[in-house]
Amino acid sequence: MCQRLGCFPAAVTFTDTTLTLDGSTNPNGIWIFKVEAALTGSGFKVAMANGGQACNVFWAVDAAAALSTSTLPPLFQGNILAGDPINGSITITGGALIGPALANVALTMTNTNVKGVCALVDQVKAGCKNDDDGRDKDHHGHRKDKDDHDKDKGDHDKDKDHKDEDHKD
Repeated sequence: MCQRLGCFPAAVTFTDTTLTLDGSTNPNGIWIFKVEAALTGSGFKVAMANGGQACNVFWAVDAAAALSTSTLPPLFQGNILAGDPINGSITITGGALIGPALANVALTMTNTNVKGVCALVDQVKAGCKNDDDGRDKDHHGHRKDKDDHDKDKGDHDKDKDHKDEDHKD
């Protein structure tokens, strides 16, 4: 039963509409839209404002989702999840998508520009932490191998400019 904000108890259609999600009160806010049938959009644009993040928008569609271009330059942002085992497909024609599209049946995109997901957008704006340079580090910043051994072990005395406050040598 659909009894909350962002919940549509039946199929929903957006035509030449812009939905603006404003992150001014909480840039890490999460928006969840539950559609208890099909989602159809023609010229439907989802716009993020004031730090709102596309990776924090979720469209849970019980049936199929079909998005196409019309008069607006469509830019759909968020995670689309289409789940019905018979009709749970996603069809996107034209426009652009920022976020993943996960369908239980099929995913079809025609002339759609996929911009990526949270990890691929500007990390400062997205708020996703990206400090992994491919190496594990201990709390001193020393590199470690796959068995968690300090690769810099034995080099401690060689670095005269590095003062280790935790160890009194």
